[in-house]
Amino acid sequence: MHDLYMRKKLKITSFLLFTGLLYTFSSYAQNANEEATTSLIKGFVVDEYNNPVENVILRNSTQDSLTATLDEGEFELELSANQEIYFHHPEFYIEKISVNAKSRFKDLKIRLKEKFLKEENELNVLYDKVQKDKYLGSASTIYTNQLTTTLQQTYVHALPGRLAGLYTEQTRGIRDPQTAANTDFDVFTGAGIPLPGQRNIVADNTQFNLNLRGQSPVVVIDGVQRDLSSIDPQNIESISVQKDALSSILLGMRSSRGMLLVTTKEPDSEGFRLSFTQETGIQQSLDLPNPLPAYQYAYLLNEGLQRNGIAPIYSQSDFNKFRDGSSPYTHPDVNWYDQTLKKTAPMSIYNLNVNGGNDIARYFLSLGYYTQEGFFKSTDLNSYETNQKLDRYLVTTKIDVDVTDEFEVGLSLFGRVEEGNQPGATTNNILSTIFNTPNNAYPVFNPDGSYGGSRSFSRNIWAMTTNSGYIEDTKKDVLATLDLDYDFNKFVEGLSFKALTSISVQNRSAISRVKQSGVYDFSYNEDGSDSYSAFGSVSPQTNNFISVGDSRYWYGQLALSYNRTFNEVHNFEAKVLGDQYVVTTNYDLPNKPADIAGTVKYDFNNKYFAEAAVNRSYYNGYRPGQQWGTFYAFGLGWDIAQESFLEEVNWLNKFKLRAVYGKTGNGIDNAGYYNWRQSYSSTGVFNDNAYPQGYSGSTSQAVIENDPNFGIYNPNISWEKADKLNVGLDVDLFNKHLNISADYYYDQYYDLLQVRGRNIELLGYRYSPENIGENVRKGAEVAITYQNNIGDFNYFITGNWSQQASEITYMDEQFRPYDYNKRTGNPVNTIYGYVADGFYSSTEDIEQSATINNSSIKPGDIKYKDLNGDGVINDFDVTAIGNTKPLSFYGINAGFYYKGFDFNVLLQGVYNRDIYVNNDILQAGFIDTNQSYGQAYAPVFERWIPENANNASYPGLTPGINAFFNPSPNFANSSSLFVYSGDYFRVKNITLGYTFPKEVTNALAGIQLRVFAHGTNIFTASKFDLGDPEVIMFTSYPNQRVISGGLNLKF
Repeated sequence: MHDLYMRKKLKITSFLLFTGLLYTFSSYAQNANEEATTSLIKGFVVDEYNNPVENVILRNSTQDSLTATLDEGEFELELSANQEIYFHHPEFYIEKISVNAKSRFKDLKIRLKEKFLKEENELNVLYDKVQKDKYLGSASTIYTNQLTTTLQQTYVHALPGRLAGLYTEQTRGIRDPQTAANTDFDVFTGAGIPLPGQRNIVADNTQFNLNLRGQSPVVVIDGVQRDLSSIDPQNIESISVQKDALSSILLGMRSSRGMLLVTTKEPDSEGFRLSFTQETGIQQSLDLPNPLPAYQYAYLLNEGLQRNGIAPIYSQSDFNKFRDGSSPYTHPDVNWYDQTLKKTAPMSIYNLNVNGGNDIARYFLSLGYYTQEGFFKSTDLNSYETNQKLDRYLVTTKIDVDVTDEFEVGLSLFGRVEEGNQPGATTNNILSTIFNTPNNAYPVFNPDGSYGGSRSFSRNIWAMTTNSGYIEDTKKDVLATLDLDYDFNKFVEGLSFKALTSISVQNRSAISRVKQSGVYDFSYNEDGSDSYSAFGSVSPQTNNFISVGDSRYWYGQLALSYNRTFNEVHNFEAKVLGDQYVVTTNYDLPNKPADIAGTVKYDFNNKYFAEAAVNRSYYNGYRPGQQWGTFYAFGLGWDIAQESFLEEVNWLNKFKLRAVYGKTGNGIDNAGYYNWRQSYSSTGVFNDNAYPQGYSGSTSQAVIENDPNFGIYNPNISWEKADKLNVGLDVDLFNKHLNISADYYYDQYYDLLQVRGRNIELLGYRYSPENIGENVRKGAEVAITYQNNIGDFNYFITGNWSQQASEITYMDEQFRPYDYNKRTGNPVNTIYGYVADGFYSSTEDIEQSATINNSSIKPGDIKYKDLNGDGVINDFDVTAIGNTKPLSFYGINAGFYYKGFDFNVLLQGVYNRDIYVNNDILQAGFIDTNQSYGQAYAPVFERWIPENANNASYPGLTPGINAFFNPSPNFANSSSLFVYSGDYFRVKNITLGYTFPKEVTNALAGIQLRVFAHGTNIFTASKFDLGDPEVIMFTSYPNQRVISGGLNLKF
């Protein structure tokens, strides 16, 4: 029994032991397997310069937060194999990696790429920075990435379609070089006489008109008013247009105009960063005119002459020779566009930026070179360049030093040299001559190699382009700024002091080495021998130095600021500042505007906002006693999304209402040169208005008031004024993926400088402007941005739309008996003229229609509407014929970034825009040119002829005069026939880039390489068919399409 019991117990014990061993082994195996499938992942995150990025959130595929990077960009976490990690940071695109078993054996290095659309929390404003959440004004801002998508001379080329409220209109395809002297020649002494107040320095920007809510914005660069646009976009951190009264009130007598605020890159302590960019492109002219070939020109000229009762001048034999080219010297057919202009022209830019430092000292250095050629052909016969060209050299250096914990010193130095070149005959003159010279005017060369020409065309275009010498223009700028900041926090909490001074000098000069060649009219004598007749003048090459302009700028500012937070919810800021700006141009007396201003800001817990500012502004150009003005502005804001009753609404991040009102001014630039002072002149006529000189007028001379060159003086001239209201809304939705900003503005301008409409110059002097006009400008602006990702596919789309309306509310208008005649009540830029009503079809039609005094009307001429029904076409039939609707413009920018590839496209356009084009050469043709006839273009094919009377777009041909444009000598108005729709849609810019992966980066010692291609003005859709809808006339140098490519290195 005992043995049986023992055997049973042994079996049980053995079973339990086996079970325990099996369980232990299973547990060990499971733990071992878990250890094999779980990895400790280590790594660090860097930016494009290999500098660490902190606060990068690591998430898994279900968007759960795993960890975040530390100060040095490092991270560490345990993950099972075969998972995906997403790296999130608001300033960078999302990157994804896949974790596998090998990931635990090495430190991972993740490089993030900066977003194309930056999401900055701070906004640069005039003389300061503010948190965007606290900003009450209306601003639109772009950053470096948007500015560098366009290869051009100025940053202005990158602005169209990107900034809500800013309307850009390009007027030239290339810069307009300035070579006119700043003195006149004195015939008595032979000396140069200064031109006071008449020879102002031309702005950098000669290619665009900028319109910010109807005004030309004030350009401010790094807190100093200075009109520099020809600078390297790679050096610019941001450009912001700020449109409300509160944002610009510190500009004082310029505060009505709004601002274009340019902030260049500053030194920082984020680590060493080096960036090198090289880009090369080609330019191609858009919408060149279509000149008539010689045979068509001859045929249509004959037609026009016969229509006007003049015998034709070309025979059938002439037509044949023009067409078959059998006699190229006596019957040439030279397309001067093809002869003198290249199809493409190169341009390039090089930029090197270096940034670095530490918590004590920081630095920024930039070197830049830009070169652009024009489209003129040249010849190897010259030892010098005759084509238009620009070379620009830039150097910028900035240093910030913390002398103590409280005292910081900043020094900035900027230098620029621009060297331009153009043919001695000048670009503008050559373009005008090409435009007006018919293909059959003369051959390029005669049989003996001399330049072709004639009595009527005494300058050969090829000689003007390649053998007229050259003109060099030079612009040199030096700018230095010293910035001192002291923090008095240890004495008074929140108190700080700032002092800034800036001095700059600009010199413009030119060297003129021009010459002129004679021309020869070739023909055959009766015996068949060659005959040459000389015309034009021959001038040897000159060697002249021209002083174009000098300007000196000084700016100084002192400011005391106070910034405190009380009880963690009451945020209070106050500032008092004074500044002065001294500008000396050429030989003029200096302009000395100055301001004494103060601002106060308050917000409660980032929920309720209030701000006010007042500025006492001065300008020495006004009459003593009228040199000071007071301007003020205030604003309120409320972020409803911060209210407690919306705490549970997670998708609503911001819903801020804001409003700003201010009284602003617009002076200084429109005040003239001491126009308030009485002028005098001498005369030999003695009357009651003359003051005899000498005893009883023995000198036979008298002095009279008011020099005819200056007109009647206005001692009360003053700055213009405005009451400006802006109401806006800022909304952020869905974790700030969607951003909406909308504004409505209503600006009342008064005391505008205008010449009274009822004045008649009975005294023989022109009347001076007076502060009498009143206008209203109003409109709306909307900007919407959406950024998100699908995995590591990052995408964005942003768009803006703006509308500008205006109304003349008072202009001292002369009496007009009909409402349709009146200017008051219409938009500011309305086009006025006669309403075209087709063309006269017959003599009977002319006899039955309203008459036009002093004009000989023929069938095919323009018929005008007799609006008042009095049977006569005169000034009482003038009405608004264009620009009567609010101008509207828009831009859409979309793009993506995925696995190193980046793409974006900018679409831009405008509607409700009318343009008036009344050009004799382009639309009429055959105008009188030195007893001959000028060029004609494709629009003459749409002329009126009896066979095409119902489909004609232009009147019948009238060679020698432009009678159908102004059919009466008394007409000083326009015709609706020449009002065209200026609406257009452009594919403004396309960018495609690729950033090479880390394998290439590692092979390049950590240097990140990106290659890219840009295209500008890729496609345009417009109803306007006479040229480009912006750069309308060829003589202004045509608009350019630019295709470019380059590379960027970052380290």
